[in-house]
Amino acid sequence: MRQDLPPEAEVPVINVESAESQFAAAYLSFQSDILEQNQITDYLIRIVQPRLSAVEGIQRADILGARTFSMRIWLKPERMAALSISPFQVRQALAANNYLTAVGQTKARSSRST
Repeated sequence: MRQDLPPEAEVPVINVESAESQFAAAYLSFQSDILEQNQITDYLIRIVQPRLSAVEGIQRADILGARTFSMRIWLKPERMAALSISPFQVRQALAANNYLTAVGQTKARSSRST
């Protein structure tokens, strides 16, 4: 399957664990009448998972069935032609600015001095 993944994708990891482990497992379920599934996943990644992982005695806090954000881009051919930009150039710009980051917050440096 690795050859079918995009070059910037992380290598898949398979964890094999014994069912007779000395560690207990708990499953928590989250739902919302307000948030979409990807927004729930975002909240779990940014807020819940770090807090659970910080609790003494918690070995690992995984998110199963995550619905992560993705990006969809609709190109305007007329506007692109006016700017002399090709779809390939758009893809190159996206690929050049794509990065994977650890859970947490990323803040851009401001060009303004305060």
